Amino acid sequence: MVIGAASIIVIGYLTVRGGHFYMEHFQCATPSMLPSKARDSLHWAYLREEIDPDLNMAQTHLNQALMIAQEEANLPLTHPIIVDIVLRIANNSVRLGNLYEARLEYQKLLQALVVAGGDENLKKAIDVVKRMSKICLTMQDYKSAEKYLEWAIGILTAGQSSIVNNINLDLVQCNLMLAGIYAKRKQFDKALSLYLGTLKKIKQLLQSSPSSEIKDRDSNKVHEINWNCWEGIIMGHLGEIFYAMGKEDEALGWLQEGLKIAKSGGDDKVGERRDCDECVGVISNNLGLIYEKDGKIWNAGAFYTQAVSFAEKANDLEGLEEASRNLERIEKKLEKINNE
Repeated sequence: MVIGAASIIVIGYLTVRGGHFYMEHFQCATPSMLPSKARDSLHWAYLREEIDPDLNMAQTHLNQALMIAQEEANLPLTHPIIVDIVLRIANNSVRLGNLYEARLEYQKLLQALVVAGGDENLKKAIDVVKRMSKICLTMQDYKSAEKYLEWAIGILTAGQSSIVNNINLDLVQCNLMLAGIYAKRKQFDKALSLYLGTLKKIKQLLQSSPSSEIKDRDSNKVHEINWNCWEGIIMGHLGEIFYAMGKEDEALGWLQEGLKIAKSGGDDKVGERRDCDECVGVISNNLGLIYEKDGKIWNAGAFYTQAVSFAEKANDLEGLEEASRNLERIEKKLEKINNE
């Protein structure tokens, strides 16, 4: 019995170690400088994030890895390994709906990165600002989001060319988020100024290259950014602003031009299609709303149908839900008309 029990223990140990070996070499490579306990915790966290999802358990393993990395490996909060772990913890908190906890993690990390200074830390700080601003917008804390975004834009436009040249997409995204805040506050002149200025910057980029490469911080994969898609996205936003200002003709002009560019800009050979497809879906839905309000039911139905199709292609779940709801409503109106 003793030998049997010992054998079971050994087999169990080897099975666990074999699992960690497989995770390390085929699923989730971890930094070799970390103690084995921390690396094992990161493996377990990946398992609970991606393979057998349980985000609460994943958070437990990530926090354990974070503690070991800081206390035993003596890594500072600004070390790339620690930054990645903290971002995973914060991102999981967002997925769990714990926005306040996620915001605290981002704030702690942002403060450390800013204090440490240097181009690399500032790049990471700007990425944190974008994530935190999205949370603030969800929480309707527009004042805080505006403060963070203005800081990031200030850094990106302060003549630090080594940052601007490498992460120009960040400047575009921060500008659009801030312009969106102005629009929500009905500060349309400020929103228009920012949208138009950003559109001008993108047109300048398009003169040299229709796309550029960027590394995604979460997946660590390099992909291309199709600037034609972003040109269409901004035109769509301009259409929204002009419509909110009661200028429907100008709104339709911007929306239709944005739709045209987004459709033609989605070439597989030039950057990624997803941004263009999502843009087509959003603009189509907005055009549907305008035509429905004007009583042009058939036109609205055609645009809602297109919005659903492109939202599905882009895997834009929020856009798909809204467009599907609008299409269902317009189909009921059309059915009623046909039955009269």
